[in-house]
Formats: sequence, C-alpha cells, structure tokens
Amino acid sequence: MDGGEAMLMHHPGGEAGVRAPRRDRTGSDGRARAPESVPVPPPATPGEPHPVREAQDVFFEVLGPVAVVRGTQRVHVASRRQRVVLAALLLSAGRVVSLETLIEAIWSERPPDTARNQVHTCVSALRRLLARMGAQTPIETLPGGYLLRVPFDQVDLQLFRTSSAKAAERARQGRYEEAIALMRQALAHWKGPGCADVDSEVIQSRVVHLDEEFQRAMDHCVEWNLALGRHSEVIGELIERVARHPLRELPRLQLVQALHRSGRTAEALDVCRHGRREFVEQLGLEPSEEMARLEARILARDPALDWPGTAVVTETVTRTAVPRQLLPGIGDFVGRRTTLALVTEACVTGRGGGRHLPVVCLAGASGTGKTVTALRVAHELSHSHFPDGQLFADLGGSAYAAPPDRILRRFLLALGVPAADVPAGTEERAALYRSLLADRRVLVFLDHIATQAQIRPLLPGGSSCGVLLTSRRRAAVPPGAVLVQLGALDEAESLELLGATAGWERVRAEPTAAHRITELTGGLPMALRIVGARMAGRPYWSLETMAARLADPRRRLDELVHGELSVRVGIEAALCQLSTEHRTLLLALARSVAGPFHARFASRVLGVDRGTAGKLLEDLADVYLIEHLGGAADADDWYRIPTLTAIHVQEAAERAEPGRSTAAEIGR
Repeated sequence: MDGGEAMLMHHPGGEAGVRAPRRDRTGSDGRARAPESVPVPPPATPGEPHPVREAQDVFFEVLGPVAVVRGTQRVHVASRRQRVVLAALLLSAGRVVSLETLIEAIWSERPPDTARNQVHTCVSALRRLLARMGAQTPIETLPGGYLLRVPFDQVDLQLFRTSSAKAAERARQGRYEEAIALMRQALAHWKGPGCADVDSEVIQSRVVHLDEEFQRAMDHCVEWNLALGRHSEVIGELIERVARHPLRELPRLQLVQALHRSGRTAEALDVCRHGRREFVEQLGLEPSEEMARLEARILARDPALDWPGTAVVTETVTRTAVPRQLLPGIGDFVGRRTTLALVTEACVTGRGGGRHLPVVCLAGASGTGKTVTALRVAHELSHSHFPDGQLFADLGGSAYAAPPDRILRRFLLALGVPAADVPAGTEERAALYRSLLADRRVLVFLDHIATQAQIRPLLPGGSSCGVLLTSRRRAAVPPGAVLVQLGALDEAESLELLGATAGWERVRAEPTAAHRITELTGGLPMALRIVGARMAGRPYWSLETMAARLADPRRRLDELVHGELSVRVGIEAALCQLSTEHRTLLLALARSVAGPFHARFASRVLGVDRGTAGKLLEDLADVYLIEHLGGAADADDWYRIPTLTAIHVQEAAERAEPGRSTAAEIGR
C-alpha cells in the first residue's frame, strides 16, 4: 500500500469514510477528551473578509485529519507512509525536511535497509497525486532532503496563524469586535487535533503545541468578550472548557470573573473551591496564588473587580518576583573578545552614556553565533548589573511567530502579576510592563527579532534596564540601538574553536589540515562547531579525513550537518524570505560569478539600471546573504557571496535550470 501509487479516499464535500487509526487525545489533566468544539465564524468584519480561494485552488489541511482539498473534493491519503511524509512537508512548508527526519517519522528507531528508496517512492506518489489534483505546488528535491513550496493561504495552519495575528493587532487597537470576528474566523479552520490521522511519534511531537495554540486562541476570544462586558455570554462556553480542562487555570479564572460580574458571586466562589479540590485530588497541590488572591478579593468585595473598569494591579503584584529566564550558555565558547567587550559596555551605558535605555543588537547571517555571544554577555551581566531579573523570548525570526501581546503576558506573569490581573489589550499590557520595570534593573533578551514593530511594545521605558537583541536583518534594528555585526571568525579564532570542540591534540598534530578546515568552512562558527562535534564523536577520524570530505563543494553542505544543526537549513530559511526579484538576482549571480563582483556587473546580469541593481544588492546585504566589500559610489561598490552561502545558492540555481553551467567551483 505504501508503494508507487497512493491509495486515496475521496470525500466530496465531507469527512465521512476517513480511514485512520483512532487515537485518544488528552487534556492538560491527562484525561481523554474529544476534539474541542469550535465557534462558527460570524459574517466577515467590514474591511476584513474571509480569505477567498479560487474554487479550483488546491488547499491543504493539517488542523484535523491531513487532507488535500480542491473545491468540494477532499482527498485523504490512505497510505500511512505517504500521509506521514505529506504531514512532515506541510508542517515545515517552505523549509527543507531532511531525508533522515522523514525516515525517523515513518519508522522511528528501526528503519529497514530500503528506507531511503521507500521515502523516494512515497514522494513520487505524492507528486503524482498533487499533479492529478491540479496543484501548482512542487515538492522539490534538494541535496539535504525535500521542500514543499506552498503559498501561505493554501494551508489551514498558516491561515489560522495569520488571522490570529490580525485579531491580536485589532485587539491592540482596542477594536475588540473586529478582533473577536477575526479570531473566530481563525478557529473555524480547526476540524480536530492537529494531524489527527497521522500515526507517527515524530509528527505528533511536532503538533503537540498546536493544541496549545488553539487553547490560547479560545482564551483570547473570551478575554476580548470580557473586555466588552459580555460576561453572561461567555459563561456557557467557559463552563464547558473548564470541564474539559480542569487543570487549566486561565479558563477557570475567566469563569470566576464572568460569574462574579454577572451577579452570580456564590457560583463564582463555588468554582474556586471546586478548582482547589481538583488540584489537591489530582496533583496534591494547592492552586496558584492568582486563584487564591482572586477568591480573596471577591470575598472582600474588591470594587476593582466590578464592571465597568479594569482590574488595577498595585500592591497585589509580588515585587520580589525575580525572573531568571536566560537559556544556558555553552561551556566551550571561544573568541569574539573585542565583540564581547563592546557589547558589554553598550549594554551598560548604551548610546546616551547611561541617560537612556541601553539597546544593543547583534546582527549577522545564520550560523555566526549571535545567540550564544549575546547569552555570554547576558550571563556575565546578570548579577552585577541586572540583579532584578532577566527576561527572555525567542521571536522566531518572523513577524507572526511570536505576537507581542503573548510575550507581554508571559513577562507580566514572570514579574509577579496575577493571571487574573493581566490586562486584555497590548497597549495596556505594555503600559503595566513599563511601570513595573521603571525602577528595576532587568535585562530583556529578545532573540531572532524580525521587525521593529514586533519589539516596540517589549522595550522598557527607563534607563535602569538593558535590552539585548539578535537578528538576521539590519532593518529590524530599532533607531538609537547599538548595532554590532557578527561575521566569520578570523583564522586564529577559527582554530581556537576547532581545538575547543574537536580537541587541541588533534589540531596540534595536524596543523595543515586544521587550517584547511577553517578555510573550507569560511570561518563560520556553526560550521566549525558541527565539524568539531562530528570529530569528537569519531575519534578514529583524522582532521585530514574531515578536510577531504569537505573539499568537494558538491558535498560540503551535506557534511555540515549534526543532529539539529545544519548550515544549509539556516541559509535556505533566509532564501525563502526573499522576494522573487531578489532571489532572481542572487541565483543569476551564482551562475555567473565565483568571486567578488561590482554593482555594474549585477545591473548587466539582471538587465536593470545601476540604481535598481544597487538597491537590490543592498537589500541582500541587509539580510547577510552577500557581503559588502567597499566602494566609493553605488556603481563602484564591490560585493561577494560568502563561501557556504554561494554553494547553496549555486545548488538552487542548478535546480532552477538543470544542466545550465554555473560559476567555477567554489572553495578550490
């Protein structure tokens, strides 16, 4: 059944007949539960219609059973292996999925000897299925695996996240009616637990967080209804949610508030007491301080809980809460001494000599060590300069990956604000956040920022705090921040990192091979760390063996993979975010040049004027896909594509036009 031809089940206009293994889903209390009911979306908000797809567009569903939809026809792949492969590609749409990941997803720890061939067969069958469905979405074969290029509006998960982000933006503006309509529109994409018919531990571990995203979306809907005073309207929904998830505290807190503000105070107190019994019986623990504090405020008839009005956080905030959220540093960090000194000084004083909030951003290409360098500084300063705590959030390198309102909620809870007292809107949360940090010495670390707008609500207001940022985009750096750009390590630092990871005795025994490895990796810290990790696990390899494996540019990126670390994946992530025009120029350059080039050459390659070519080149330099080497004017500016980036781009150029010759081999 998992061979060359996909076995399909067609369901015109419905879900009947899905053949899939039954799997129990559990709530946060560990009890089995049915898929949560989803509110039916209301008519589209003015100016914000439902996404409209052409009737014959192919659409992919992962929020429920995995399906391919065209018009009223819904197709489920009956072959388990092909279903696993399709789910893996859809969950990583626009990113490379390695062959090893697909093998693990299908067979777990015991793949057959023919696993690679069987995966290739599954992909071929899926390609034929998509072709028959009329899909314009190719499954591309890459040296590191497979990549599914699919527009965001053709995957239900992406539409859910986009509508959720728009809803959060409306809520930040106080437009709660529109926010609720958009969030219900987002929730309408859910048909059950994520990838419900995919029997794979790897896939299920990937979609566990989707249930949490669904719950947060439901939380937001209720929160915004409460902000509009619709306490009675949400009580029924909250009673059902609390019954399904008795150990999730936020729905219970919301239910208590809604009942109290609806004049049903006795029932609100009963919900508090029942919640305490649930916690004690199931966990042997008392509920959180937030629940106990809310119950006490109701008993004390606190007027701040009454409607209208927003609960005011004053002395109820635990001022002694000291968050320690930094990720652990790495023990074998080496080099970057000048950078560390510069970043440390800037974190303490900033541009204003201590009069303004210090904001420092480490920017550079994927794999240059931005996060580990920033963490090194953060840990060094945590006790001496920021004793009141350290807050950390990974923004994911995307404008929609981590909405500010969600991060603000996490930060406020970490700073001691009871969950029941966290304001509904982003502006209100940001104002409370700045107030709490006004006289505290806290370091805020925001990793992988994508836009200035994304971090603006997360910046403290006073000069007593410090902010550390990392980004792959210069345009994301806010005005007034100190920009520290990271590039490749010099030869001495590269050898130091190789020695720290692979072993100094090896580097001293084979200095020529060690130097060759630093050249072939272009001094990229991630690449050197991967080499060191692979060497450490293979004491029988010599450095000369590793250098020989890296020497062939067609295999080099295949060698620079270790576990979840992959140089190719980082470069591809940056390429996937390029516009068509920028990608066309980069691929054209890869075909035409193997060394430095100037802006005039780029204008001839693309067939545009020098000004346009110069702007495109600067855009590519801003995201660190090319390096600016200098020049007096746009027409005379010189650039180069970094070694490992150039190899990957040449591979992409070859895939785009197979057989067409590219520039001379790189790294020879």
